[in-house]
Amino acid sequence: GAGDLRWYFLVQAYAFLATAGILLLTRPRYDHQSMWVAAIGCYGLAKVAEIADKLKPITNPNMKSDLTTASALARAAIEGALANVDINLESLKDQGFVSEMRRKAGALKA
Repeated sequence: GAGDLRWYFLVQAYAFLATAGILLLTRPRYDHQSMWVAAIGCYGLAKVAEIADKLKPITNPNMKSDLTTASALARAAIEGALANVDINLESLKDQGFVSEMRRKAGALKA
């Protein structure tokens, strides 16, 4: 029915778990595993913010401040994860990979 997000949640959970599984089963091009954790974290937090935004039109008006807080916290956590990525990129030797990751992180910040 209208407003039922269970199927949406299942599809997103599958995508999240599939991404995590692929990352765990493949060998990274570098040895800083915290960047994978940050990437998965950013994805999960972006989904939290997206779900909170989708719930706003169908939520009790008394709870809208809770959704606003959830979105703000998710965005703040994404900003922190991107700062972690930026710091870890400084220690990598593959400058092509570093510039590509900086470009992608910049796109997430925009």
